[in-house]
Amino acid sequence: MAVAPATGASGLQDAVTDADSAYKAGQDALRKNPPDFNAYGQAQTDLADALSRLRALASPPTTPPAASPSPSRSAGPTPRGTAAGSASPGTTPTVAAPGSPPSPAGATASPPQQPRAAPSSG
Repeated sequence: MAVAPATGASGLQDAVTDADSAYKAGQDALRKNPPDFNAYGQAQTDLADALSRLRALASPPTTPPAASPSPSRSAGPTPRGTAAGSASPGTTPTVAAPGSPPSPAGATASPPQQPRAAPSSG
C-alpha cells in the first residue's frame, strides 16, 4: 500500500485513512482461524508506512526562520550621585551632604539647610 507522500490537509487525511485501514486489515488477519500471519505482516508494513508519513507531516519545517534582531539591554547613563540601578522609578535621587550620616534604606534625605546669617546690629 505504498503511497507517494503528500502535504497539507489532504496528505494528512490520506495518511490517517491508510493507517486506519492497515490496522483493521491486521486485526482481520489475526481473527482468521488459523491467523494469516502473512497478511498481518503486510498490514504492519502498511501501518508503519502510514505512521511514517504522519510523522513527516507533523514535523516542523527544516528551514530555519528568518533571523530578527533581538533587543539588547544596555546600561544607560547613571543619574548623578546614585549607584547604577539604585534609584527607584518615579523618585528623585538625593545626595547626602558631606559629613552627614548615611540615611537608612528607603528613607528620603532632606535637602541640606543653608547656614543662617547672624543678625546684624544696627
